[in-house]
Amino acid sequence: MDLERLVKAITLEVLKHMEITNHDTPPPLKKLLVLEETDSKEEERYFQSIKGRYQVEGIESYHQGQSINYYDAIIIPYLPIKEMVNIGIGVRNGDISEITSEAILLGVKVYVLKEGIDYRKYQKTSNIGYYQMMESYEKKLKELGIHIVDQDNFYESLNNHQKDMNNDNSSTIIDKRIITETDIEEFYSKGYEEIFLREKTIITPLAEDYIKQNRIAIFREK
Repeated sequence: MDLERLVKAITLEVLKHMEITNHDTPPPLKKLLVLEETDSKEEERYFQSIKGRYQVEGIESYHQGQSINYYDAIIIPYLPIKEMVNIGIGVRNGDISEITSEAILLGVKVYVLKEGIDYRKYQKTSNIGYYQMMESYEKKLKELGIHIVDQDNFYESLNNHQKDMNNDNSSTIIDKRIITETDIEEFYSKGYEEIFLREKTIITPLAEDYIKQNRIAIFREK
């Protein structure tokens, strides 16, 4: 085989490979901004399992000038007391409160890991009044549309969020006789903002409060 024929044969093989590759190219990954350095232990602990499913970037990307609305969701693995209070009162005084405030204004979803909320570890030692004040700030985060999820449900919450973005479907049906605050919180943490109930389902007072605070839409099937 002369050189010209060899070049043509190689070119054809390359073109075939490119055609197959382009045909099988998966859709772009959803982009997550994790408010930790990308080499931090917290980031490694919580987010290794989703790196193949999502494009995960650390806070240094924001410091390098990346816009918040570039991301599909913001993840906060650790929330210090100072930053929680800052967010609750609308003060931008630190990376977490600044980025979270901007995300809320831009309509970008924000997730906080329940295990990383700092004040919770002082439940057994804190003054009751002070601890309740901290609880009120956590409650305020929920009122601002921030999703507080536990580690076990974290991937499921993100998965539901991705389905919502792809299918614009954020509703679910709860088929129970009595609905508690825990039930509503669980589904809301998974990204559901519209909940369908049976006609005679009873909603507890605490669940009613949670629904109002988080502006969850409730529909009853007849």
